[in-house]
Amino acid sequence: MEELIDEYYNNPATGLVGQDAFWKKNKESLLQHGATKKDVVRYFANKGGVGRRKQQGGRPHMLAPIYFYQADLMFYKGTVLLCCISMRSRRAYAYILPDKTGASVTDGMQQMIMDTMRVGIPATIMTDEGLEFNNENFHILCERFAIGHTKVPPKEHDRLGVVERFNKSLRDRIDLYCAGHKKGKWQDQLSEIVHGYNTTVHSVTGSAPEYTSEEVELPQKQVMHNLSIEEAIRKNYTVGTKVRRFLKPGLFQKGRAMYSYEVYTVVRHNKYTVVVKSESGDEIKTTIDKLKRVEVLAQAKEPESAPGPESGDNMFVADRILAHRITGGQVEYQVKWDGYPISSATWEPVENVRATSDQNSISPMEKEYLRSLPTELWQELKVLL
Repeated sequence: MEELIDEYYNNPATGLVGQDAFWKKNKESLLQHGATKKDVVRYFANKGGVGRRKQQGGRPHMLAPIYFYQADLMFYKGTVLLCCISMRSRRAYAYILPDKTGASVTDGMQQMIMDTMRVGIPATIMTDEGLEFNNENFHILCERFAIGHTKVPPKEHDRLGVVERFNKSLRDRIDLYCAGHKKGKWQDQLSEIVHGYNTTVHSVTGSAPEYTSEEVELPQKQVMHNLSIEEAIRKNYTVGTKVRRFLKPGLFQKGRAMYSYEVYTVVRHNKYTVVVKSESGDEIKTTIDKLKRVEVLAQAKEPESAPGPESGDNMFVADRILAHRITGGQVEYQVKWDGYPISSATWEPVENVRATSDQNSISPMEKEYLRSLPTELWQELKVLL
């Protein structure tokens, strides 16, 4: 049975995906051959390969206008590929180019336009400002097919996140193909690998791109996911909220999430995104999955025996709670202050920790500390809070 599942998995059209997607895609065929879901689970456990992908809680699921495409170059072991994807249906295309010149990219884009004619050619193509896209040949091609060309400046490159996510998925699939076919050339199987991507159910649309029209609407569960983000922003990221930004870990930095030492302030927000301002006045647009709230304790006294930031209104930023104690039946927290060593931590009553929050609600910083406590201790403390 393992050989049968392995054959399906190493086929670019049916495999090279995670466990859940693999089962959904091949369920009927595998059942006909006597393979069950338990067999698939066992296969993936033994393989130690790709498993379930964790959903990013703070990132909204959005659908762009109809026939809106993103395009980008991808480099894989010296090979240049032009990758394009519909932001509505998530149908993807990839082409091997001889080089990254404007002429080669334009030829590849023309082939993509020809391939999209059965479903509708792009109305708009979004790219970066690289010369491979920003040249006369490319402009003439767009004019010929009445295609709008949106160029994204370097500072806003995250707007090309959909095609970059496809680039990563394609790279992962090529890696898996090469691992299972030592003598095969992935270049000869590129169309099958992309077809495999297009016939796999996409997490945003809830259907496979190959069978999804440009008129697709968001599934109800994704609509509810977006509403939960709206509510989280409205409750926890109002104007004036202090936050730290998530820092992408370095090559050898793994494990616990890392956040900026600098504290930012929320200056405005919309349904799904937040704009924060640094101490130097720079504004950054981001999503809440890349932010962590910090508590500003207005009623706390200044930490002793350590120099601190000058502040006329006696405002200090709490880094985290180190410990707790019960004094006279009241809970106090030992608070480490941002910019001060642990030796300068002070004991603060609960109301100070909730100075910027609802006094009847446990603050985010408290929740983070309480989650670290043993269940018995947390139950004992819960009565007093």
